[in-house]
Amino acid sequence: MIFETGPDALREAPFYTFYSGRKAIASESKLSERSQYFLWHYEDSIQNQDVVLMKTEEYFESRELNTRMGKKLYYREIDNFSSFKNIKLEWDANDISCKNDTVQIPVRFINHRSVPCSFKENNRLFILLENDRGETMRLEQPMKDLDPVGPETNAVFIFDIAMNDLEEDRYDAVFGIRTLITYPSINSNYG
Repeated sequence: MIFETGPDALREAPFYTFYSGRKAIASESKLSERSQYFLWHYEDSIQNQDVVLMKTEEYFESRELNTRMGKKLYYREIDNFSSFKNIKLEWDANDISCKNDTVQIPVRFINHRSVPCSFKENNRLFILLENDRGETMRLEQPMKDLDPVGPETNAVFIFDIAMNDLEEDRYDAVFGIRTLITYPSINSNYG
């Protein structure tokens, strides 16, 4: 059971574990939040497992659940679950290149897990860009056609940005991964 229910998840997951005797994990709902579940790598233990994802808002193919305490939650059973919140992405502004009308940024995907990381239809690598005026933009690339990253290995993906998507400006950037089911995560340092 994965609780992605905001700050309440840190209470609901241990309650569920205590009363059911089954494993539950609180997943961070904000990009910057980290809890003991993140620090202890609980996410690694549920990869490729069948799980139930519990959230506070309706999401793709979820079902409504009204609790005894009057709270409305939404859940979905997910076969062969995969997530990437604790996967590290590294990039260096010195490695950025331009080819034709495309900015190319090499992004290193670091798989610290003992299982391969495979990518599904709904996985997206994204970049958040912020210019000097504080305006932000998110660009995404699908990951479904990328080769799996083996256990405890690294792979380099090239993130392409069409030059006409960018204004001439200075940008700060950060990379993350989105699954379209769980909340997106920031997986790199800002640069």
